[in-house]
Amino acid sequence: MMAAVVGVVDAPSEAIEIRPAVDARSVAEWSAAVSWLLVLVGWVLPRAWGATVLPVAIAAALPGVLVVRPWRHVRPAVALILLAPAVAALAVAVVSPYGDAGVISLSRWSYVGLLALGTAAFARSAARQLALVAAVLAMGIFEFAQAWLPWWGHEDTSHPMIGQFYSANPFGSAMLCGVLLAVGTALLARRDVARLGFLVAPFCACGVWFSGSRGAILLAAGGSLLLGAIAVRSGARRAVMRLGLLVVITGAVYALLTSSVFFPDGRGESSAAGKSAAGQTVSSTTSVRVDYWRAGWSEFTANPVVGGGSGSYFAYGRLHSPAGAERATLAHNEPLGALAEGGLLLGLPLLAFYLLAAGACLRVVSRSLLAPESVPGVRIAAAVAAGGLLAHSLLDIGLAFPALLGTLGLLIGVSLAGIEPGPAETRRAAIGWVAVLVLVAAFATYVASSYAHVRAGTRSISATQDGPFPGVRDARAAVGRLHALAVADTATDQESALRTALAETADLAVFDGNVQADRIAVLMRLGDHARALAAAQRLAERSRRLAPEHLIPLAREIAAAGDPALAVDLLAFEAWSRFSAEPALLAQLARLVSASQDIGGAASLGSRCATNRFPAGASVSGRLLADSGMAAPRADECEAWSRQGSMAWERATR
Repeated sequence: MMAAVVGVVDAPSEAIEIRPAVDARSVAEWSAAVSWLLVLVGWVLPRAWGATVLPVAIAAALPGVLVVRPWRHVRPAVALILLAPAVAALAVAVVSPYGDAGVISLSRWSYVGLLALGTAAFARSAARQLALVAAVLAMGIFEFAQAWLPWWGHEDTSHPMIGQFYSANPFGSAMLCGVLLAVGTALLARRDVARLGFLVAPFCACGVWFSGSRGAILLAAGGSLLLGAIAVRSGARRAVMRLGLLVVITGAVYALLTSSVFFPDGRGESSAAGKSAAGQTVSSTTSVRVDYWRAGWSEFTANPVVGGGSGSYFAYGRLHSPAGAERATLAHNEPLGALAEGGLLLGLPLLAFYLLAAGACLRVVSRSLLAPESVPGVRIAAAVAAGGLLAHSLLDIGLAFPALLGTLGLLIGVSLAGIEPGPAETRRAAIGWVAVLVLVAAFATYVASSYAHVRAGTRSISATQDGPFPGVRDARAAVGRLHALAVADTATDQESALRTALAETADLAVFDGNVQADRIAVLMRLGDHARALAAAQRLAERSRRLAPEHLIPLAREIAAAGDPALAVDLLAFEAWSRFSAEPALLAQLARLVSASQDIGGAASLGSRCATNRFPAGASVSGRLLADSGMAAPRADECEAWSRQGSMAWERATR
């Protein structure tokens, strides 16, 4: 595989020339590229992780790919590597019961593969490469502008800038791409084009700093130094002058944006310093990522061939991470996440994709260092920016966002442009190309037909709603039947159905604590209290830290075994001790108190103490707590009870 990738990347490229002639073919190809950019900027970027984003984006990208005829301009081996992750992700959906759970995670590889393939076929001239790079630069300054007003309105420079992303680190990825692309354009492009780089680079550099993403900051600094070295290596006096001017302008923009003009009360500390002050030190965030990676590796080694299924990492990590480990939806490392959720079936194609993309970037950079005048400046900038995004994806989740992955596809395509097949390969390629693109179209159809049920949730899905694949459909329908039996008022006359539901969902329970909780309820209905208690203890031990609501099945089993006081203490003390320290879990902790009231009554001291400690003003979660009408307990009563409650966990799990 490595030899194939290196061979592809090192293949000779044709000279790039600007062709002013305009004909029908040229107009059609430009129209295809414009359609990709319009969908990316107008549809994908504003909608982040929306369920409808990728079906539309993929359907819109496919016709343009056909128009630019990649079989005439891209080697079949390159095309195979670009599209292999999409086909592998489709296979994961077929063979895994979790395959439908992560439509975005599955379909995003189809989107990036199509854009990279189409761009590699389109960007055959310096003018086309420049147009694509200019569009991505415009996206960068637009994203900064969208992020600036809310950040400024917060009136605190230690607050990280997040833009249209839910987190600072993905925003840092977006700004990392913008600053590297802009710095490369400012230093290496011709004068009229360089002005665009000088406009965008200072703001995107500030955006990286304001995001507080340490990985993005380090990669932005390293990538800018590399671009500076390439510029100096060119030997042009103007390159050194541009580098100095860019540093001065960036410093001036930063000073202005953080000055008393915008922050009359003072600049305060930086976003990175603010993270450290909040406890997110370099050491702590590194430790957290190691926990994420261990969970991903553990899931891969447990399911090495096909993985746990797309969308399974979150549930698997919640059940199998060590006590005290933070919970994450994604593995914070794209290749590792693919191995965890898709096994070798998805992991190997994605690793090949990474090697191809990294090889293309390194090829452009090495050529620019050896012969600076032989590679257009915007292409060098695109290669370095793509490399920065790839490197950051090994540390964070930026590429989980379709907008960033689409941007990466454009930059990889520009880096690959010019690697063209020989005449014999062109003649043989048409039939194979049609077959590959039909597979991708089938994948897009699958995504479009299955996105709606993702928003509805696992338990509201019927067998007829759940996508086109019988294996997936049957597994998800089994989860729905299990839940219906678990919450039914009467199920004593359905022993056969209960045992069938347990058998059908045994594999899914490994990944999903909610499924395990329903299985415990079914075991209790069957009267198998020994198995129910053992399963409830295992679930509680795995989930207590990150999903405390999974203590409820254990408490109910303890109460059914004749010790309701211990059950009340277990739930009430867990909520009482964590209300103030973990506001993110407020709703779950409120459910613990509600369950303790159901078991022991609202008058029990533990329930009253936990209810009294519920944060004032938390009305949404507060509705989960019944008004007992009892007087609030005295502080000394709750203090005495807490000593008893603190031993409940040990007593319940021994």
